[in-house]
Amino acid sequence: MPGIVALEGQSPFEEEGNRRIIAPMLIQYKKLWSNFWGALNPEGFYARSEDYINIVERSRVGVWNVPYIAHVYLIKGEVLRTDLKEKNYFNLDRMDSDMSLCRNLREKVSVKVDLYLPNGFLYTFIFMFPDQLW
Repeated sequence: MPGIVALEGQSPFEEEGNRRIIAPMLIQYKKLWSNFWGALNPEGFYARSEDYINIVERSRVGVWNVPYIAHVYLIKGEVLRTDLKEKNYFNLDRMDSDMSLCRNLREKVSVKVDLYLPNGFLYTFIFMFPDQLW
C-alpha cells in the first residue's frame, strides 16, 4: 500500500520555466529512498545512475531530466488534452500506475514527453505508511 506524502513550503514549480511535467524531489530523511529514478536497466526498471546520490544529497543542484517519477507531479493541461487524450496511460501489464505513465510518456506518445525533477528546494514532508497512522 502506498505511503502518504504531504508537502509544505514554496511551490517547486513556480520558478522552473515551461516544463510539461515536473515533480518535486521527495526523500526519506537520512536514507537514499526518493521518488525518482536516475536511470533504467535494459528491461526498463530501476538502475542507479552515476549522479543519483549527488542529486538526492543535493551536492549537485539543478533541474534533472529523469526517466521515472512517482507520488507527486504536475502535468500541464495541454499535455493531458493532446499527448495523453487517446488512451489510459496509467495501465501497463505488470507495472504500477506511476511506472506505466512514465514508460508511456517516454515511449508511446507521438512526441516524447520529458519528466523533470528540480532538487534545489527543501520541503517539510511526511512519509508514512497507513499502518503508522493509527
